[in-house]
Amino acid sequence: MPDLCWLNGEFTPPASARVHPLDRGLLFGDGLFETLRADSGQVFLAEAHLARLRHSAELFKLDLPFSDARILTAFRDLLAANSLTDARLRLLLSRGLHTGNLGLPSSASPTVLITAEPLAQNLAEIQAHGVKLALSSVVMPRGFLLARHKTLNRLPYLLAREQAQAAGAFDALLLDEQGLVAETTVANIFLVQGRNLITPPLEAPILPGVTRAFIFKLAPGESLTVKEKDFPLHTLFEAEEVFLTNSIIEVTPVTEVEGRKIGQCRPGPVTRRLQAAYQASVRSRGRRA
Repeated sequence: MPDLCWLNGEFTPPASARVHPLDRGLLFGDGLFETLRADSGQVFLAEAHLARLRHSAELFKLDLPFSDARILTAFRDLLAANSLTDARLRLLLSRGLHTGNLGLPSSASPTVLITAEPLAQNLAEIQAHGVKLALSSVVMPRGFLLARHKTLNRLPYLLAREQAQAAGAFDALLLDEQGLVAETTVANIFLVQGRNLITPPLEAPILPGVTRAFIFKLAPGESLTVKEKDFPLHTLFEAEEVFLTNSIIEVTPVTEVEGRKIGQCRPGPVTRRLQAAYQASVRSRGRRA
């Protein structure tokens, strides 16, 4: 366990950290979070994560009482305090103390928590060899507002993930009510068709992923075109390559979906190029930081 976390502006040992038992994040999942990755002490795309959090906070009338600069400093200081350079950072924002109003009241006491922990030891392995996905019975309805925001209420995603793990898969593939591919419980999904990268549009029940958006920026430099469009499950099975994106697993190949092999059942050349381009960007930004 890390030595320290950052709670409401103060560093404290996790065992000593105290959140009020009537905190609305605990009672109702009334809050938001962001998960970020640090490499060599630098947090990649941190500003984009904070912008997404603030956008969601505005919609749900949540107050983040610290400036971006203060939070970025907290990230760096927390990494140093825990002697971490490569780590998973989690920033949590809760509305704070419940006063009886079951609407979305403004709060004078929001809870802000930042934790840091080492990256999972199998990250390099899954990026090198790829992962398997299992189809979930959990349906993500089109127009489901919470799919677009990282709220603290994750039960549908946890249930789907449990189903996938029981099937021996890395993650669950989520479909909408029309049988169109949405995302997985933790990542956006892309398929490769020639020089085209196909990914579900933001009108689908998906998170507007920070890494997803960065792939859009990387693609032209790799002579690739990103197309946002809906596609059914069979299109995924017919793809040359499939890969997942999020801030922790970055660009990770998918070799099998629901027991069916994707492409050659190994990471493909386009995925490999995007992995290399992504890592080059991480290293470049680290040198400039």
